[in-house]
Amino acid sequence: MRHPSTAAAVALVSALALAGCGSSADDTAATAGPPLSTATEAASATTSSSGSPTGSATTATTGTDEGEAQFVPLDQAGEAPGSGGASITGVRTGEHEGYERVVIDVQGGAGDRAGWFATAVDQPLQDASGEVLDVDGDRYLNLNVTGVANGSDGQTDSAGRQVFTGTVAGSGDLVDEVWVGGAWEGQVQVLLGLDDDATEYRVLPLGDPQRIVVDVR
Repeated sequence: MRHPSTAAAVALVSALALAGCGSSADDTAATAGPPLSTATEAASATTSSSGSPTGSATTATTGTDEGEAQFVPLDQAGEAPGSGGASITGVRTGEHEGYERVVIDVQGGAGDRAGWFATAVDQPLQDASGEVLDVDGDRYLNLNVTGVANGSDGQTDSAGRQVFTGTVAGSGDLVDEVWVGGAWEGQVQVLLGLDDDATEYRVLPLGDPQRIVVDVR
């Protein structure tokens, strides 16, 4: 009977150790396509990014890492431009020390950069129709992701990519639920249902892989 060599055993142990780095067991996720899956987000998502920010900031709510982006009051609007035709492929939530995090995973081709604009709202109203949506929360941050490819059926976009729509449960005390709508006129509405205790937020557009991070405290 053959036994694996010592070198192979060491390599296996090393691979397992690397696979466990940077994960947080508290984080939950939903991704495009059934079934919904579980994933992890590092407590400091920005440290793993080697790419460029997805847009140039027009307010202090945007930066390439947590040291550059400052929290601002929830009722202060912010935005960063987007271009091209990216897609939202998943949403993750996580509870971290001092804040709670929502990560919007984005996929696109070269030159596709998702942007965003955000404003606080009292009711979870769907854009255009004005319909009241069933989203858990006492107050809401309405985040529209721009530079997005339109889709016809709510499941795939014009580039044939699977997209995520639906709701994701929050993972802590401040973020109750996240609702993601379908693409319409090059943008996607994302509603963060928040607890009354949530008073500030910041947005971190990150690259490699592309994602939009929203921290709430």
